[in-house]
Amino acid sequence: MSRKSVPSVQSPGEVDSSHLLDALEDVVWSLAAQDLRLLHLSAAAERLYGYPVQAFFDEPELWQRVVHPDDRPRLSTRFLDLRSEQAWDHEYRIIRVDGDTRWVRDRARAVRDRAGRVRRIDGLITDITPHKRREARLWCSQRLSAALAGMASAILHTREKQTLFDEVCRIAVERGEFALAWIATVDRPGSRPRRVALAARNGGADGLPLDLVAAQDRPLFANDAIHDRRLSPWRDTLASRGWRALACLPLRVDNRVRGYLGLCGSESGLFDGEIERQLLELAAEVAFAMERLDQEQRLNYLALYDNLTGLATRALFLDRLAQLVQREGGAPFAIVVFDVHRFKHINETLTYQAGDFLLKELAQRLSELASENLLARPSGDDFALILADVHDESEIACFIHDTLLPSMTRPILYDGQELRIALKVGVACFPADGTDPATLLGNAELAHRGAQNSNEPLLFFSAEMNQGAGEFLRIESKLRRASEQREFTMSYQPKIDLRLGRLYGVEALLRWHDPDNGVVLPGQFVPVLEETGLILEVGRWLIEEAGRQFLRWSRETPEPPHIAVNISPLQLGQRNFVADVRRAMECCGNRRGYLEFEITESAIMQDIEDNIRKLHALREMGVEITIDDFGTGYSSLSYLSRLPLTRLKIDRSFIVDMTENADSLSIVSSIISLAHTLNLKVAAEGVETSEQLKFLRLLRCDEIQGYLFSPPVPADDVLRLMAQPW
Repeated sequence: MSRKSVPSVQSPGEVDSSHLLDALEDVVWSLAAQDLRLLHLSAAAERLYGYPVQAFFDEPELWQRVVHPDDRPRLSTRFLDLRSEQAWDHEYRIIRVDGDTRWVRDRARAVRDRAGRVRRIDGLITDITPHKRREARLWCSQRLSAALAGMASAILHTREKQTLFDEVCRIAVERGEFALAWIATVDRPGSRPRRVALAARNGGADGLPLDLVAAQDRPLFANDAIHDRRLSPWRDTLASRGWRALACLPLRVDNRVRGYLGLCGSESGLFDGEIERQLLELAAEVAFAMERLDQEQRLNYLALYDNLTGLATRALFLDRLAQLVQREGGAPFAIVVFDVHRFKHINETLTYQAGDFLLKELAQRLSELASENLLARPSGDDFALILADVHDESEIACFIHDTLLPSMTRPILYDGQELRIALKVGVACFPADGTDPATLLGNAELAHRGAQNSNEPLLFFSAEMNQGAGEFLRIESKLRRASEQREFTMSYQPKIDLRLGRLYGVEALLRWHDPDNGVVLPGQFVPVLEETGLILEVGRWLIEEAGRQFLRWSRETPEPPHIAVNISPLQLGQRNFVADVRRAMECCGNRRGYLEFEITESAIMQDIEDNIRKLHALREMGVEITIDDFGTGYSSLSYLSRLPLTRLKIDRSFIVDMTENADSLSIVSSIISLAHTLNLKVAAEGVETSEQLKFLRLLRCDEIQGYLFSPPVPADDVLRLMAQPW
């Protein structure tokens, strides 16, 4: 069948108008008014639709069949009105012969004869795909910005990974208006991705070969997904779902791909440089949240469970004791505390690895005797056990002598050597020896210390053991005198900035010069200061003395070291604490940046909302805030982002073990990574060996403190140490 065209009259010398029309980029068409039969179609139609021009004459339905299925009903209704409308102007999508979707603007008008009758309809079709894609990208960018804002809130407040994944996918579809969003995780290197979350506007994603798309170590963006050779095995699925653009973004944690975020759009050409940047930012935010939740889970576990044995820590054990104490009827129970006699000797003669092996073996044996929720490792080589529903000491003694001691003291084979051990056991009973968890555990430990200092393997708590209270009163009296007569002094332990290689600050450590016994270390008198409340008066003096010392150093050097002062929970809990600090700083001319407070997690968590307010006030005054002994507290890391912190200080127990214990090294690495993620500095205390220093440098620790560099020294020695290269 020959191609038909609109009859035209051509004057001599005129150029054939059909040739001019064929040269246009736009498609020119003409229909007969009576039956809407195609009269003319310019050559540009083949470039736009991909079909030969003759195909539209041979198959009249093709004209409407190339219209996108979603636009076809709307357009078919209006198409019939062509003859009655003065002008016709519509935008819609078409599908080329190769499956690509294009946007067109179709304008037409009726051509009438002199009598006013409609003889034919002439139209012009313009490819507006570039314009539409620019609009789509702009709209997508705006939607992405809204989605990123929503996801930022979800990332900050979500505490569970699955909730995070579900929220990211939901927000991507609802606010970002993607057709599909999914997240897959990789459990270990080399394993296949496992889809964990999905959201879609129209149906699911059955048959989605995630391993094909996710087998990427770099971001994948496909603006024409159906024709992208990288996605050819997925072509039928993409076409049937109407997904024209696709992105697959690796989620990297610790430089390893731990998952993928996938997004599909219904428009091709969706991604440009700005949108790709926003999507990469989104993937980075999701990966950051995954890393933070991993660290939070690990560190929260650390607060509740001993890393070496897996048993409950002191904090969790006290919580379980509280549940027993509050049981209806107050059923009796006993707390058994024991340790390995002369355990320190084993560590010193057979190395710490032997000691760790021994503790893990004992924990395993203990787990065979009782449910794990009744066991704990409250400190060092001490173990604790709850004996529920026991009624007298003879019953408890029978269990210890007939069951506990035989099981725990069986020889242990380590490195071909047989270790034989003995236990020292202390017992306290509820309710006779205490009615609150702290008193009960404290009395069991008091009985345990009594056994350690005697020839008896087992001692029950007795009132006589509290005769030490008299000694407490004696020390309290001497401390009151010491406060009045200014018997307290300060020593200063240097802190080293690893990046700059210099002494940048010091920690002020309290010392007591007892006229009767000489210098007394803090561990021997600070608990008495805390319990009696004397720490409030001594603490105020300590803060004021730090300011005075800073001024003295300022007269001798232009850059004196800043001074860190330990703040007790009792001090922080005082209503006028911030005002006291402000008055102390006035004595130092309100200089900013010279003072740092080291506060434990447990102190901050005692009244978290009030303490957050106080810490913000202190930061506004220029006081730096450090969480001391980080990793050992019983707190939720969800509050970290709300605290106005300067640094985290890793507890020395992890530093001591990190070169011998892979778990401790992993904990140190996690704390450093968490601190840097939150834009905080991280300090390590208790650094005593060159090997520890080497590991801390590799882990990018910012600051260190320990005997490897210097013990605490008098104030006069600090400036001399500042002059030394580190």
